[in-house]
Amino acid sequence: MMRKSTLIVVLLALLYIAWARAFILESSLVAIDGKRYYGLFDDAMISMRYAWNLSHGNGLVWNPGERVEGYTNLLLTLVMSVFTGLLDKSSAVLGVQILGVLLVFGCIYLTWRLARFAAAEFEDAARPLFIGAALVLTITYYPLSFWSLTGMETGLLTFLLLAALLALEVYLRGRRRRYLFLLATFLGLAYLTRPDAAIFAAPILLYASYEAWRGTSSHRVETIALMLGLFLVFPLGQEAFRISYYGVYMPNTYVLKLTGMPLADRIRNGLGFISLYFWTHIIFLSVAFIGCLLKPDRRKALYMLLVILPVVYQVWVGGDAWNWWRIMAPAEPVAAILFVLGAFELLRRIGAPASSRKGKRLVVYLTAISVLTVNLGFLPQMFLTQAWPPVNFYYPRVNGAVILNQITTRDATVGLVGAGVIPYYTERKGYDFLGRTDPYIAARPPDLSGDIAWSGMYSVPGHNKYDLNYSIQQMRPTFIETSKWGSQDLTEWVKSNYVMVDYQGVRMWLRRGDARVKWEMLPDVGSCEGSLP
Repeated sequence: MMRKSTLIVVLLALLYIAWARAFILESSLVAIDGKRYYGLFDDAMISMRYAWNLSHGNGLVWNPGERVEGYTNLLLTLVMSVFTGLLDKSSAVLGVQILGVLLVFGCIYLTWRLARFAAAEFEDAARPLFIGAALVLTITYYPLSFWSLTGMETGLLTFLLLAALLALEVYLRGRRRRYLFLLATFLGLAYLTRPDAAIFAAPILLYASYEAWRGTSSHRVETIALMLGLFLVFPLGQEAFRISYYGVYMPNTYVLKLTGMPLADRIRNGLGFISLYFWTHIIFLSVAFIGCLLKPDRRKALYMLLVILPVVYQVWVGGDAWNWWRIMAPAEPVAAILFVLGAFELLRRIGAPASSRKGKRLVVYLTAISVLTVNLGFLPQMFLTQAWPPVNFYYPRVNGAVILNQITTRDATVGLVGAGVIPYYTERKGYDFLGRTDPYIAARPPDLSGDIAWSGMYSVPGHNKYDLNYSIQQMRPTFIETSKWGSQDLTEWVKSNYVMVDYQGVRMWLRRGDARVKWEMLPDVGSCEGSLP
């Protein structure tokens, strides 16, 4: 017969699959052409555009013929190119979403393995509770699932980080150096997944080097040098590729987000952004931190450093455009293990060990409270009673892409705030108003006036550089999403040079007299003000 614990795991997995299926369907739509289109987060759709061009012979570019590194997730973009090379556009998106589900399951499996190592110090009766609490905290953490299922690199980065930690744990028990090389490989792949994975790689590599030095092997220096050298192959290789292919030393996204804003402004911005994270995670993180203080050891110190560093980094870079904790989410599984260790130690100190009936109840209560509080801002989305916010962004742009395919020629151009969906589904040349794929905009000074402000920030990185005079008046795209952004409003000029078309319920600005528009398909051309939401 199936063991009770195994049965519970299987049921939880089936429930998660059912939830993920509902989530994926909710993020898709049947467009005005009667076809179903699946959807990722807009930044992931930008990566899909790069992947599509790569797999169809145009190179790793956003616009064919223009080499701009407008992505921060090289490894995932290369993985995406496998899907875009084998499937049609919408099916490739669905494939990436299914991959996200598999990555979440991979993260759960690795968390289980790490939790088993951490639980070894406790009595047999308490270990299932320890492991179960860590798994529940991880599988219910909405940001991890959200980012993974919407095509962002968070799931892959979390998986590789946990795989590196598991290789470290195995090494510490057998001192076989091949696990250090495996650790370096996982961390190198994490760097390719997202370069700021270096904030996780550095402490893990230092810890592994320390442990290797403490060993009795006569090849300690050689082992450490090979491990560090293997890791460095990845960032150095990517930099060599960047210089030779794009002709620059830093990606365009770095220039966009980290140049032009004084450090003091970035920190002030970052503190405003991170404040909500602290309020919602205060119980979860406090229990984890107290456990480290009450019973310190090297593993706890490493894990806590992995939790703290992304928070510090998030403040240093000035926040993020979305308060779904994209940068901190990869550390959540190790924070979950620290939380359970802290809860067990606190209960032992008050005379209610986790192996007792009272202790078990208290662990369950603490875990439930933490699940609720860390997901406090996401509960309607978790229970699928409210669409995740990008859906409202995604739907009109998919329909807009369908219409543009019908009413414009392939050499038409599009001007965009959301640079992912329409270029991917139309293959029209794009002008990115916010500079993710435009070096000129990326090098502009940021708008610090407060006109680009949300989520506790007064100047949102990645969205606070723009020049509509350049993007619209000078480039003159066939289609533009909007006539205003931040402190700039070109509506009056646009009204004289563009016409507002309402076609099958979708309103869009088209440039007057542009020969790339099939005007005969548009008998009713209006002049009303408007734009895609």
